[in-house]
Amino acid sequence: MSIWWHGLALRNKLQLPIQLALLAVLTLAQTWVMKQFEEKMYHNAAQSAQSSAMQSFLALNGMMLNGSISDGATRSTFLKKLRSQDGVLEFHLVRGKAISDAFGAGLSEENNSDEIDRAAISSNSVQIKMRNDDTHSMRVVVPIPAKINFHGTNCLQCHAVPEGTVTGAISLTVDLAQEKQALDKLNYALWGGQLGLQVLLFFMIGALIRNVTAPAHQLEQTMLLIKANGDLSKRAPVSTGDEIGRIAGVFNALVDNFQQIVREVHIHADNVSSAAQQLTSSAHQVADNSQRQSDAATNTATAVEEMSVSISSVADATNEVVHLSQESLERANSGQQNLQQMMGEINRVESAVKQMAESVEAFVKSSQSITSMTQQVRDIAEQTNLLALNAAIEAARAGEQGGAVRQPDRRSDQSARRPKRAS
Repeated sequence: MSIWWHGLALRNKLQLPIQLALLAVLTLAQTWVMKQFEEKMYHNAAQSAQSSAMQSFLALNGMMLNGSISDGATRSTFLKKLRSQDGVLEFHLVRGKAISDAFGAGLSEENNSDEIDRAAISSNSVQIKMRNDDTHSMRVVVPIPAKINFHGTNCLQCHAVPEGTVTGAISLTVDLAQEKQALDKLNYALWGGQLGLQVLLFFMIGALIRNVTAPAHQLEQTMLLIKANGDLSKRAPVSTGDEIGRIAGVFNALVDNFQQIVREVHIHADNVSSAAQQLTSSAHQVADNSQRQSDAATNTATAVEEMSVSISSVADATNEVVHLSQESLERANSGQQNLQQMMGEINRVESAVKQMAESVEAFVKSSQSITSMTQQVRDIAEQTNLLALNAAIEAARAGEQGGAVRQPDRRSDQSARRPKRAS
């Protein structure tokens, strides 16, 4: 039931309770009205029956005054005429004890009393009993008390009883079939009218609810359009100042905020995209610079390696030159001074090699000084070449003192050419 109710549209949720409430109210109203009509009908029928009973008694009282009531045949004929009236199903007189004691038992039909008759006589009150069988009749028993002035007649002149003593009663049963039929027709007419009224109210209430919920439907359609197309420029129409209209206004304000947020997001996204492009370009530049730096470092390392080989060759050649120079010194005293100069040059070479090693270490620590260090290495190589050349020249001079120096000169010359190629 809860799922069914939650699945109903707002219009149905409003119309169903209203329609059912109206149906219940109108049904209760009709039931109450019909009850009032029925009670009124029974009341009128009872009043009419009492009036007929009293008129019948007054007629009998007239017969009593003129003495004809004592004639049983005349009284019986009169009672038959009373029973033959339209709408009268049964009519009979009930003799009280005072009448029976004073005037005898009377006719046999006047002694056929039942509990209702005895209750009316004993209580001196009108007794009414409905019969809801197929006859739809009402029985009214009206007691007749003895009074000094009973509708202009002094009953105590003929009846020696205390005033107020019930001398008898008149039992009258009237037919209510026509009244019941009229009441049923009225009930059917009211039901038909209520059915027509319910149909009319259904359309009237439906039109009213549709008019009330139309802004909600328009708000729903606007939401569906925004959901389907993502178009935040759509706005819900605000045609009323009630809750639905205020909800539509709040929704429009919310969409405005969403639109502003989306606009700002687009701006930030563009900024992020531009920054990303710049970052990508910078990354490419860094990569290119790193590649170039790596290539330069590789080339420098290769040059340093070749230079180290050349220096080693130069050192070997220098050692050999020293050895040969010493031999030349032993052979020729004239070459001693030149050999001492060559030793000085060798010391310079050693110092230059140490400087180159320090430069290489500085190169490893800072790649930014690779270019300058490479230039220094080239300068050192040139100095080494010059030193080697000088050593070769000195060796050549020393060779003039002995032929053994020629072979080291050639090696020194070859070693001098190697650093030049490495640089």
